[in-house]
Amino acid sequence: MPGVLVVDSDVVLRNTVRDILQAHGFEALDAASAEEAITVCQSPVAGQIDVVIIEESLKCKYVAEQVAACSANIKILLTSQTPQHALYADERIPAGAAFLQKPFFPEQLIAAVKSLIQPRIQ
Repeated sequence: MPGVLVVDSDVVLRNTVRDILQAHGFEALDAASAEEAITVCQSPVAGQIDVVIIEESLKCKYVAEQVAACSANIKILLTSQTPQHALYADERIPAGAAFLQKPFFPEQLIAAVKSLIQPRIQ
């Protein structure tokens, strides 16, 4: 079962995303901060994580670098209310990260996660 780490400071959104992922067959962990996410990615459960979903405002570039240091196989899905083009212009999107505009529907979330791990779930 693919694993996803949800990183968002908004507890309601974090729990909702985690619940949606679990309802679609994903193993979902969550973290409330960049520091907590890095701790999870450096722990023994890191081998179970395929995707990290992180809110853009939570030091996303730093988290992406730390996650890559733990495992180059973990994919990053950045979420933000800020339009993608503005984030690229400000160089706030980590290299290689996918993007999902907030607000999003559950179907969009699942499609975005599956697109990142498709080779692993076939």
